[in-house]
Amino acid sequence: VLLGEQTPLDSADTLQLTAAPSYAQALSDATTRRADVRANLLRRRAAEDALDDSWADYLPFLTAEFRPFFSEPASPTAPRTGWQAQLVLSVPFYDGGARYGARDVRSADLAQSRTLVEAALRQAKSEVRVAFETAQRADTSLQAATRAAELAGRALQMAMQAYQAGATTDIEVLDAERRARGHFGPQQVTGCDVLDA
Repeated sequence: VLLGEQTPLDSADTLQLTAAPSYAQALSDATTRRADVRANLLRRRAAEDALDDSWADYLPFLTAEFRPFFSEPASPTAPRTGWQAQLVLSVPFYDGGARYGARDVRSADLAQSRTLVEAALRQAKSEVRVAFETAQRADTSLQAATRAAELAGRALQMAMQAYQAGATTDIEVLDAERRARGHFGPQQVTGCDVLDA
């Protein structure tokens, strides 16, 4: 009614999935394509670059200044208009340990980012291992359930043949039908019309 269809709707019996990647490929993808691992790798790269650029703190720096001026009234020592330019070279000899402290902070940031990368890689590999073990167990369970369904269907067919031959009663057929319904589903069990008739 909700979908506006005239026939009953049901889900498909089998779902066609694409093939899963191999274990080695999944590990490789986890270490290169996961967003959390890639973010931690970028943080580590940024920390490495910041620490490598610490040498710039020890360089002298040059500043330039340009100042135009206007004075009214003009004096004999200062003209009315003009400009003044300066180049200032600063060489820091002592800064109270600020540069060494900044380098230590950057080194600690790098060590922390390396630890976060290792933790993210370990977590990703662990999740891949758990997922593959879960998938293997699910495949094993599916094979066992498929085999049990096949055997239950054969048992139902044999019970039906025995009933039709007069060797058993309908109780054995009902038992076999109940077991087969447990493995298949009510729409897939065949041979029930004999008992209904």
